[in-house]
Amino acid sequence: GGVMFFAQNTVNNISGTFKNNIMTGSSYGGAVIATYQAYLNNITADFEGNYAVGTQGGVALLQSGGATFTDSTFKDNAATNSGGAIFNEASVSIVAKDKDVIFTNNRVGSITKNAEGVYIVADSAKYNDIQNTSTVNLYAKEGQSITFDGSIDGSGSLNLNRSGQKRSVWTGTGTNSTQVDIEVGGEYNFNNDVVGQKMAIYNDAEINLGSKLQSNG
Repeated sequence: GGVMFFAQNTVNNISGTFKNNIMTGSSYGGAVIATYQAYLNNITADFEGNYAVGTQGGVALLQSGGATFTDSTFKDNAATNSGGAIFNEASVSIVAKDKDVIFTNNRVGSITKNAEGVYIVADSAKYNDIQNTSTVNLYAKEGQSITFDGSIDGSGSLNLNRSGQKRSVWTGTGTNSTQVDIEVGGEYNFNNDVVGQKMAIYNDAEINLGSKLQSNG
């Protein structure tokens, strides 16, 4: 990743602002890459303007491990191939606990460098937030929301949770897991396409669809 790379690690409580990080060539993840059984617990951060040029995951590429993003924002990130914000082959939890989680203006498409050395995303680039081929869990606390302005693509599972009781949010397995108890009862807003996901909706989760839904089941 442009800032962080993790392999066979368990890391707790990552926070801050990750802005204008660039990865090029065969590398992955504009800001973060977690691979080979890495578990990133409680990432609370703002991700803006991170690019994966010629590859995947404008913010993060996640493989064979787990990650939890809590109260984070994803804005103006891009990747050439897939996953404007997140490319996921692991288990990811996205949690809106104390503030809304918003994905906005993340794109997939051609990224080129101009004469001044500035990377430019093509106008034709698709608005895409997540490429998911594994599992994404969404937890929004009562009064909070998780909003996707771009599409969610792939062939994974998308789990939406709502309950009148506290729910435990876990990432990873065994000693590599973390737990956060929240009162789940918020909203999930999908303002673009959700394609190829096997969706599970628990306890009448409130969903607002602004575009088409093509589910695997």
